[in-house]
Amino acid sequence: MEYQLTNVYENFLNAIQCAEINFITPELVEAINKSNDVAILSELSTNVISTVKSKDKRLEISHLMFTPPVEINKIPVIWFKGQN
Repeated sequence: MEYQLTNVYENFLNAIQCAEINFITPELVEAINKSNDVAILSELSTNVISTVKSKDKRLEISHLMFTPPVEINKIPVIWFKGQN
């Protein structure tokens, strides 16, 4: 079977969808939902989203550590500032 470059993304997603039937079990989903690490990441993500949406004055600081000067991979700088 020959793959075209334009179909690579679609083929990748299709492969994931076929594979997930074999490894996503109710027990795995339950373990993920009970995970402390997942809860912490969820809380941190929620805090970043809240900070960005609130237009917090701290986001106006231009020289935050780990903040790029321009967007990266179509991610606006405000999201990097929010995570700081």
